[in-house]
Amino acid sequence: MNLVDDVIQIALNEVGYLEKKSNKDLDSKTANAGYNNYTKYGRDMHKLYPLVMDFPAAWCDCFVDWCFYKAYGISNAKSLLGGDFNDYTVASANLYKNKNAWYTSNPKKGDQIFFKNLTGICHTGLVYNVDKDYVYTVEGNTSSASGVVSNGGAVCKKKYKLNNSRIAGYGRPKYDTAVEEGWKQDDNGWWYQYKDGSYPKSCWKTIEGKDYYFNDEGYILTDQYIKGNQDKLYYVDDKGAWNNNTYSWKQNTKGWWLEDIKSGWYPKSQWALIDNKWYYFKSDGYMAVNETIDGYYLNEKGVYDKGKKQSSYKVKVTANALNVRAAASKNAKVNKVIYKNTICTVTQTNNGWGYIGSGWIMLQFTNNI
Repeated sequence: MNLVDDVIQIALNEVGYLEKKSNKDLDSKTANAGYNNYTKYGRDMHKLYPLVMDFPAAWCDCFVDWCFYKAYGISNAKSLLGGDFNDYTVASANLYKNKNAWYTSNPKKGDQIFFKNLTGICHTGLVYNVDKDYVYTVEGNTSSASGVVSNGGAVCKKKYKLNNSRIAGYGRPKYDTAVEEGWKQDDNGWWYQYKDGSYPKSCWKTIEGKDYYFNDEGYILTDQYIKGNQDKLYYVDDKGAWNNNTYSWKQNTKGWWLEDIKSGWYPKSQWALIDNKWYYFKSDGYMAVNETIDGYYLNEKGVYDKGKKQSSYKVKVTANALNVRAAASKNAKVNKVIYKNTICTVTQTNNGWGYIGSGWIMLQFTNNI
């Protein structure tokens, strides 16, 4: 896939999207359909440029800008679109005119097409194909009806005779010069772009002697463990480079931990992002399960589960005497003392402490029952 195909494919993937009647279900193609100009395109672009990109508002031009933003990132998209984002079709056309990139005939695949009415430019879309008779487009805020339809409320594929009088002209992004091979960055992270505009996705790549993993959107993953063959895990550092260490899960009667296959090192007292899930490893290296750490609940599989509340469970005291404190801290006031074999119900946990109603106890001096 070359640079032109990238933005076209993104646009075509949006065909069938319907604008919404309210600020709800914006990421669904068809839910909450209506005619109040609420779309995910407007939402996303308004977050980037609230003073220029209105929301909710007529969104044909916003749709084109969004496709370029998703395909190339902020800086490259702005460069290709004449130097800036704008949801006003007249202003967008002028950006191309000011860059000597405006054409009134002989459209090309990847051009931004502009349409006019009696008062001027009024609608826009993206050219995805051209033949000897027709120009084929994908447009936002239109409909499947024949002819130019602005404010139609949907993303649709359209076609027009090349001599259609409603066509005002074409803005031509300079795809061949806009991107140089190398590392690129936007608000979502880093990716590596080749000279033809393509970039690695869902794979490992060796670049300048270092190994990186690129996700399905083309961004490198950083500071996490990535699942590989035979359940092995590969750690990439905060710059995305694999540190040549391979890890695997280990288990005994006490619980689970993560271990470096070569050195035997294991993480302790830290959070870890593993195969896109968050875990916490306690001071002894074992994975926390069914407890709350730093205010975040870890479920029975050790995974941070923000949508689930911790269930209560019973423990038996193993120490001869155990202080019940007013807070989950060794320095907190002692509310009372409980003794060996006392059975308590733990309703909440926090960093190795359990709340039993009358206060907090250190769970290392108990056994689950």
